[in-house]
Amino acid sequence: MKTRTRIATAGAAAAATIALTGGMASAATPTPQQVASGNFSVQGVDVAAALPGWDINNAQSQAAARDAIALAVSAQGGKVDVNAGSFSGPAGIAIGDGAVVNAQGVKPGLAIGIAGPGTTVNISGTAPVKCEGNAAFAGDFQTLTGCVIYQTPQGPVSIPLSVLPR
Repeated sequence: MKTRTRIATAGAAAAATIALTGGMASAATPTPQQVASGNFSVQGVDVAAALPGWDINNAQSQAAARDAIALAVSAQGGKVDVNAGSFSGPAGIAIGDGAVVNAQGVKPGLAIGIAGPGTTVNISGTAPVKCEGNAAFAGDFQTLTGCVIYQTPQGPVSIPLSVLPR
C-alpha cells in the first residue's frame, strides 16, 4: 500500500511540475528516485511532496505530513508552507514574487491554494479561506469555503465562496 501511495503522490507532483514547465523535458528532468523522495526541482519549479511522517523542505516549498499527505510547489519567487494531519490532503502552488500559500490540513478533506504574484492565500482548515492580493484561487473541503481573485481593467475582484448557509 505504501508503494501505491508513494507512486500516486510522486505522480501528482510530477504532473504539477510538467504543467508548470509547459511539459518540457530537459537534462534537469528529475530521476524516478528524486521524484519518489518527494524533493526535486525542475527549471526553477521547486516541489516538496510529503507522505505520512515526512517533513520535506525544498527551497521555498515546505510540506509536512503526520498521518496525511501534503504537496507544495513554488516557482519564480513564490513561497508555500503546507502542513497535513488528521487524514487531510492540503496542497499549495505559489508562482511569482510575493506569492504565498499557507495551507493547514487539520481534519479529513482536500484543500488547494493557488497564488499569483503579490497574493497571499491562507487555508486554516478551521475558518473560511482567505485570499488577498492580485490573482488567486482556493478551495477547502474541510470548511466548505473558498475564494477567487481575478483582474479587471478596474483592478482586482475578490469573490468569497461558501456552500454553508448564511
